This record gives sequence, structure tokens and C-alpha cells, in this order.
Amino acid sequence: MHGKPSGHSTSELTAAEKTAFEIVPDPVPREHQHYLSDQTWNFSLRFKGAPAVGIPVTLTASHGTKVDSISDSRGRVSLHIPDDFPGLKAGERD
Repeated sequence: MHGKPSGHSTSELTAAEKTAFEIVPDPVPREHQHYLSDQTWNFSLRFKGAPAVGIPVTLTASHGTKVDSISDSRGRVSLHIPDDFPGLKAGERD
């Protein structure tokens, strides 16, 4: 009950090739972390297990904001999650 549910670490599970093209968190967020707006998160792009270099990536938020990036020489992209929620009061984030 207090160990790894699968018997394997999250890093082991994300390292395993599951499909030909994959976008995986890098590093994997800890158990109680969440993807929040106004933060930057890193992802690795892989094609057949190798880094996918020079691939354009677009993150589209549910309210229409787009964030573009291109994977680097290690197949990594950094994406800043937009804080584009309507009706927020100053200083609030989702």
C-alpha cells in the first residue's frame, strides 16, 4: 500500500518504449506535484527510443493560448504553461 503500485519506479516506466513516438515528462513530476499555470515544465520527445531532434511542438491551452517550442539536440522541450484563465482575480493562479 505504501510502495510502488506497479513494482517499478516512475522513471523505469517512462523509460520503456510504449509507442514509436512519445512525449514524456522530463523529469517525471513527483507524486503530489501537478501541472500548474505560470510554470515551466520539461518534456522529452522520442522516436523509436531515440531523441527526436528539431521537432516543432505546440501546446494549446483550453482558452486558446498557444506556446511553441522546438526540441533541442537531446530531444527536449521546455513549455511555459500559460496563465490564461478568464475571470481570475489579480494574484490568483490555476
